[in-house]
Amino acid sequence: MMIEPAMIHRHFIGCEQHATAQIVAWCRTQWPDALPPGLIFCVPTSLAMRRLRDALIDEYHAFQGVNFLLPPQLTTLFGETSPETEATPVEQLAAWDQTFSWLAQADNEQTIANALFPGKRTWLEHARARYAIAQRLIRLRATIAEACLDFSGVANHPATQSLEGQEPLRWKALEALETRYREILKDAGLDDPVDRQLAIFQNPQAREQESVGLEWRLVLACVPDFMPALEALIEAAPRCDVLIQAEPDSAEAFTPLGLPDPVYWEQMGRGIIDLPDASLHPAENPSEEAEELCHYLDQQGEVDPTSVCFGVLNTEVMPPLTALLQARGVTILEPEPLPLAAQPAAQALKALIALANEDRYETLQSMLCLPEMADLFKTDLLALRSAFYDLRQEHAPVTLHDALTFVQEGPFLQFLTQCQAWISGLRADIIEGTRAFLMALYGEQTLNASANPVLFETFKSLHDLLLELARIRVESQVSTTLLLTRLEEMSLRPVRRDRQCSYEGRMELLWSPAERMLLAGINERIFPDSTFEDAFLPNAFRMALGIRADRQRVARDAYLLQTLCKRFDSEHLRITCSRNSSKGDWNRPSRLLFRCSPAVRLERARHLFLQSLDRPAVLDASTALHFLQNPKAWTDKRAPLRLSPSDIAAFLSSPLTFWFTKVMSLHDEENLNDVVSPGQFGTLLHDVLRQLPKLKGSTEEELTTPLLTLLDKQIRVHYGPHPGIEILAIKTTAETRLRSAVREEIRLRKEGWVTRYVEEGTK
Repeated sequence: MMIEPAMIHRHFIGCEQHATAQIVAWCRTQWPDALPPGLIFCVPTSLAMRRLRDALIDEYHAFQGVNFLLPPQLTTLFGETSPETEATPVEQLAAWDQTFSWLAQADNEQTIANALFPGKRTWLEHARARYAIAQRLIRLRATIAEACLDFSGVANHPATQSLEGQEPLRWKALEALETRYREILKDAGLDDPVDRQLAIFQNPQAREQESVGLEWRLVLACVPDFMPALEALIEAAPRCDVLIQAEPDSAEAFTPLGLPDPVYWEQMGRGIIDLPDASLHPAENPSEEAEELCHYLDQQGEVDPTSVCFGVLNTEVMPPLTALLQARGVTILEPEPLPLAAQPAAQALKALIALANEDRYETLQSMLCLPEMADLFKTDLLALRSAFYDLRQEHAPVTLHDALTFVQEGPFLQFLTQCQAWISGLRADIIEGTRAFLMALYGEQTLNASANPVLFETFKSLHDLLLELARIRVESQVSTTLLLTRLEEMSLRPVRRDRQCSYEGRMELLWSPAERMLLAGINERIFPDSTFEDAFLPNAFRMALGIRADRQRVARDAYLLQTLCKRFDSEHLRITCSRNSSKGDWNRPSRLLFRCSPAVRLERARHLFLQSLDRPAVLDASTALHFLQNPKAWTDKRAPLRLSPSDIAAFLSSPLTFWFTKVMSLHDEENLNDVVSPGQFGTLLHDVLRQLPKLKGSTEEELTTPLLTLLDKQIRVHYGPHPGIEILAIKTTAETRLRSAVREEIRLRKEGWVTRYVEEGTK
C-alpha cells in the first residue's frame, strides 16, 4: 500500500531526571488514563526497554497492544520477520566458501584476487583463511547497508570513482564476488539477510498491527544513535513522536529525528560541557581507576549499590573493579557477552575435533586435561594423566593409536576406547557425533537452568549451531571447519541473578535511575567512540558514502556527557581516565573533557597532565611493533636452561619448530585477525612520515614516490617478503594517507613554513 510521509513531531522533555521518568511523564500528558493500542516505543537498548516497560506498567497498572522495539528491529514493521528461506550464518559462510572456490577456477588472470589482496593468492587454498575473509565480507556488507548500499552500489558510487589507486578496482572485484554469492544462494533457494533488509529500506511498506488491526504510532524514545538507513523507515511511519532528552532552547543541536547534529557539536564555542574539575580524577592505569571509584564510594558511607550507576566504558577497568566491589559485598553482572568458545563444553568439543583431525600426543593430552573426564570414568584425573605419562616414558611419543596397542586394562583403557568411539561417531556424522559426545560428558546437567545457567545457555547455543549445520549438505571436513569457525564467533548473553549490579554502556547512562554516576574510561578512542579505519572503509570514505563515522560518534558522546553533567552535581558524579593502559600503552584523556572555556582549559590541562609519570616498561605494549621496540627480545634471546618432557618431545619432533615456538615465541596462525592493530598501523606511517621533511622537491610526484618506496620497504622489513592478507589490505589506506600528507606539506612549504622537529619513538 502507498503511504503518506510521516507526521514527525519533536518533543523536548528536559534532562532533570532520567529518561524513563521523563518519558512516563510525557505519556501522562498525552494519554492521562490509558496508553492507546497500536503504540510502539523504539528505545536504544534492551535494558532501556525493560526499564521503560516496567515503569509504564507501574504507572498505568496494565496496558495492551503496546510494543517495544530496538532500532534494528524497526524493519519488522515494514517486512516479514524470519522467513524460512533466510540464510543462516552457517549457510552464508558456506555460500561464500563456494564463491571463493569459483574464484580459484574462474579468475585465471588473478584480476579479482589481486584487486582484493595484491600478491597474496594462497589464502584461497586454506579453509580457515577463506572463512576469515568470508566473515569480514559479511560484516562489511552489513556495515555499508547502513547507507542502503551493497558492493555494487559502492562500486558505482561517485565517492568510489573519485578514489585513487586500487580502491575502485577493489570494489569492482567485490561486486563480482557478491554477484556470484547471490547466484549460489538463489540456486539453494535462500535469501541473504542483508539483501532482504536493503529491499525494505529502499521500498518501505508500513504493515498494520496484527494484534489490533489499527494504524500504529511510533514513539522514538530518546534514541541518540541509529543507522542512517532507518531514517527512511521512520519517515514512512504513519506518525512518529520524537522524544529528545534536552531543553527546548537547544533545538538547533538535534536533527528532526532527535540525533545530535554533528555540525552543531563540532563547534567548540557552542558545545561547552559544564564539567566541574571536582568530578574529574585522572589515574595512572585502569587498576587505579577502579581504586579511585571504590575510594569515592567508601567516602560516601553506607550506599545502596543499586543507587549507583557504574558506567564503565573501558573494559580494562572491569576486572579490578569487580574484584574490589566483591570485597565490599557487591556482586556485578559482567556486561560483556561470554565467548562460546571459552566455555568448558566448547573447549571439550574443540579438543575432540583436534584429536580426530590429527592423532598426536599433544591432542591426546588435551583430552586428558578436561575435568569432565574424571566424573565420566569415575576416577581421579591425575591417575589418568599419570598412566599417560608412564606410557610416554616407555613409548615416547604416544598417539591414541599407539596407546590402544600398548594399554591392556584399567580406567585409562576405558578412556582411550571411548575416545576412539567418539572420533568414529564424529567422522560418521558430525552432528550426531557432537551431540553424543557432549551428552556423555554432561548428561542431565544440561537440563537444569537454575543450577548452572551458563551451561544451560551454552547448550542452547550449541543446539542452535548444530541445527544450522544440519540444514546444509557439505563434506565432513568442511562441516568441522564451519563448526569451529562459528564456535569462535558466537557468544552467550550474560546471565543476570537477583540483586546484581551491572556495568552500563553509554546508551544506557541517561536511562539509569541511580543517584550517583560513576564513569570510568573517559579516554580518547573510548569516549568518544571511534573505529580504526580499516582498509575497506576509511573514515572519510564512510562519510562520503553516508555511513556513520567519527563525526556522529563525537556528537553523540558530547551530548551524553553534557546531559549527565546537567543532571548530576559534582558530589554525585565521578569521572576517571587513565594515563596508561594495562599493557603500558599511553592513553589520552578524551577530547570532550576540554570542551570548556579558554580560562578553564588551562587549569584542566594542568589537572590532567601536570604530574609526570614514567611509562611502565612493558614488552607487549601495542603502540609499536614488538620486534621494533624490543630488538634485544629476539636478537639476544637466551637459550632455555630447563626443558619439560613436552619440550623435549617437541624438540625431537622438529628442532626448528621448537626454536621458533619455544625460544623465539613465534607462532604460525592461519586464521586472520579482524583488524590490524591501530598501533602497528600508526608505527608504519610514522616511520615513513619522519622522512618527509628531509625530502627535496616541489611537486607531489617528487615527494610521494620515495615515501611509497619506503612504505613498501618498511612493510617487508617488519612482516617479511610475503606479507599476510591483512597487511596487504591496509597498504592502500596507508598510501592514501601519505599522499594527503604530501599535499599538506607542499601547501605549507609554499607558505614559507619549515619543519624543524618530528615526533620520535621511545628508545
